[in-house]
Amino acid sequence: MEYLSSPREFKDFMRSTIWRDFKHELDEWLNDIHLSLEDPSRDMPDKTLHRLGGSAEVVRRVLKMPEVIIMNIEDDLRVDEAEREGD
Repeated sequence: MEYLSSPREFKDFMRSTIWRDFKHELDEWLNDIHLSLEDPSRDMPDKTLHRLGGSAEVVRRVLKMPEVIIMNIEDDLRVDEAEREGD
């Protein structure tokens, strides 16, 4: 995939108040999911447990997304550089 942003732009984004606000909200979601899963008074069907587990995984992936994109961009840049050197 070709990204429009640079690693530096993503690093700046990760330091921004916008990302910190998003991260705070996502952390709250994850905490709510964990509380639901750990509540011994709630008897949930397996389908609900799987859905909550899947939701927690999605939230964790979104929290990691900027770092993953930075690594992808940096890898792409290294490949491009190696290809140029090989020409």
